[in-house]
Amino acid sequence: MRRAILGLMAILLLVSAAHAAAPSVRVGIPSIVVTLLPLPVAQERGFFQEEGLTVQPVLMAAALNIKALLSGDVSYATTVGAAVICSKAWAGVWVNR
Repeated sequence: MRRAILGLMAILLLVSAAHAAAPSVRVGIPSIVVTLLPLPVAQERGFFQEEGLTVQPVLMAAALNIKALLSGDVSYATTVGAAVICSKAWAGVWVNR
């Protein structure tokens, strides 16, 4: 009886894990440039889906990328050096995580 209950619990755990939603990752990008070309290529070829990820690029001003990252609005942000300086000047808060 004990073995049957453990087996049933294992099956239920496996089935529920298989139906879990793919994690969604929002990526802040400052502009459409050649250096960010791997992102749409990876989406088009299904690399993110193979890893169980849903990636959503979000186009926004470079200085806002850092603020969006610090506030948790995006999971990952790409930016340039000048945007980092502007963000700090506009009361951006640096957080070590």
